Amino acid sequence: MITWIYRPVNNRLARRKWISVAAVLFFLGLIYTFYKTYTGYPFGRSIIALTVYTLFLLLYILLALGRPRTYILENNTVKYKPFKAKIKEYSVDEKNLVIKIKGNFFIRTLYFERDEDLREVLRYLRRLKTLNQVKRL
Repeated sequence: MITWIYRPVNNRLARRKWISVAAVLFFLGLIYTFYKTYTGYPFGRSIIALTVYTLFLLLYILLALGRPRTYILENNTVKYKPFKAKIKEYSVDEKNLVIKIKGNFFIRTLYFERDEDLREVLRYLRRLKTLNQVKRL
């Protein structure tokens, strides 16, 4: 069993993912605010609502980027709250510290903060591969 912890703020791809989610949510709020003011809602209230929405969105993204996530790799299953995924195949991107896992109906991405954690998980996956439980893409 292997356990590792990462925070999205420390991984480039995870950070980019969360910032793009924030940008999409912000633009959806901005479009909704423009729509409401266009249909007759008072402009001042719209700006106040957009400001409050933006502050809550910023707080949410800061918490999402900073919250540590714990992964547990046991046999050929990755457990992370609240999900559990069986590993059928995997591919590795060592430059970005990412492993993509392919299961039956999904593709999950495992992020890492440090090279040591990635190498340890790769050693474990190679050992499973020799036991013919997992294959590499």
